[in-house]
Amino acid sequence: MNDISKIKLIHDVKQSFSISDDLTNQLIDQIESEDKKENIDRFYQGYANETIFKHLFSELPWTELVHELNQDQYPCESKEDIQVPDALAFFKTSAKNIKPVLVEIKRVSERKTTIELMSKQIKACNKYASIAQIPLLYAIYWELFDVWTINSVDHFDLTKKRFKVSLFEAFKQDISCIFGDLTFILDKKVFRKTQYTNIIQKNNIFRHTRHGYVLKDYLSLDDKNYIEVSELESSALGHNIQFYEISCTKKDSVVEVIECSDSEHLIRFSTMVLKHLARLKCDVKTDYVRMSANSISGVLGKLAVKEMLMFPKDSTQQDRMLIDQAFSRIL
Repeated sequence: MNDISKIKLIHDVKQSFSISDDLTNQLIDQIESEDKKENIDRFYQGYANETIFKHLFSELPWTELVHELNQDQYPCESKEDIQVPDALAFFKTSAKNIKPVLVEIKRVSERKTTIELMSKQIKACNKYASIAQIPLLYAIYWELFDVWTINSVDHFDLTKKRFKVSLFEAFKQDISCIFGDLTFILDKKVFRKTQYTNIIQKNNIFRHTRHGYVLKDYLSLDDKNYIEVSELESSALGHNIQFYEISCTKKDSVVEVIECSDSEHLIRFSTMVLKHLARLKCDVKTDYVRMSANSISGVLGKLAVKEMLMFPKDSTQQDRMLIDQAFSRIL
């Protein structure tokens, strides 16, 4: 077993079982490369990123399957020339067909706004994709804004021995729409009316520090016609747009608070899920993603929020092929 496979196995064991630091260190000591030992946390972070991608994007409406690829490849020296990408994903088209894409998953940490990749690595992944005759996409997680973009490598700039793309350019050229990562347009202010009580309620999810337990939540686009929503639906919206309190009244044991959103919003579905789960302090795992996605879909549907497909601004040949495959029946 090579060192990369050993690191992946150690990571998976740590995720699945409670093991002591001593046992973990014994396993790490069996990695031959000192460089890989010193950078093992970077490998762990990469594997965690791949886990988030598969749980998040597998729950998008047009994703049929996300399949992690076993990156053990032999002979080992073949990696110098050809490299297996991280995942294979299938998306459903408007013609009810299933199409594949290969996905290489990357993370841009801390406050960086540009990702740089060695040209040697990109060429090795591209060669695999070319031989397999499957398009290759890069799934990039931008930690600064807690968002993902899906990009064709054609949008990367080649400088010396590196390919790089900025956060701004990655946003412009994103093609995550093929998986159903739609953009929602909140072009009106949203009003939220919440009734609270300090009397303990059954099955309450949230408690306001000043007002108490949530009794009922309502939303409106005109501050007149309110519709009732669940606590999770209300939180799904409230964790993605800023609300400001405009009135607070009390009658007996019930406090009624009316809030208004700050401005218009363009929000991608996957970003809404991530922000919702982050505020709920939930891991990005399938059950939680599904819960959040259902809550978001529910509240946006009740408000009749408009949705739109966002295509790459400067579509490459591969972009146009994927868009044609995905949306030939509706474009």
